[in-house]
Amino acid sequence: MSIRRITNSDLFVCIGKVLRPVGVEGAVKIQNYSDITDRYTSIQEIYIGPTTELAIPYRVDTVEYRGKDIVLQLEDHGNIEGVEHLRGYFCYLPRLEDEALDEDEFFVDELIGLTVENTDRVEIGQVKDIIQAPANDVLVINSQGDEILLPMVQEFIQEVNLGEGIVVVHPIEGLGGLT
Repeated sequence: MSIRRITNSDLFVCIGKVLRPVGVEGAVKIQNYSDITDRYTSIQEIYIGPTTELAIPYRVDTVEYRGKDIVLQLEDHGNIEGVEHLRGYFCYLPRLEDEALDEDEFFVDELIGLTVENTDRVEIGQVKDIIQAPANDVLVINSQGDEILLPMVQEFIQEVNLGEGIVVVHPIEGLGGLT
């Protein structure tokens, strides 16, 4: 028998990333990571930080959808200086009890920080971020200070093992750092 400690990442789901301030009144543009189209519509509070452990709650005044991105006006942050420090931080909401994923689906925060290895088990780097592209998501891998962009498709991703904390990728010739 083993004891599993509950961490903040068990309680929260990463739903986006702060891209930049918008306007001069303290709004922020969020890159939406959620597949739930109206996820932001009724939120009154969002947690923002570099990790779940360091995220702090912010009250939300207004929500505006701009294509795939979201613009949030945060309460008591009435100017650009009040939100500039949030740039690059992740946005979290409490996980819903019925929020289940398919076998090949993952929460963004589960992938960030995983070690990326090739099929020979040689370490390539760590997952730094996820980019939502029109065709498919793209892993941003930090490899010795360089960034490798890898589409999350079966041809490249061989295995995602959350228990071991690894992503195994198929080495592709010409895709820097993976061969």
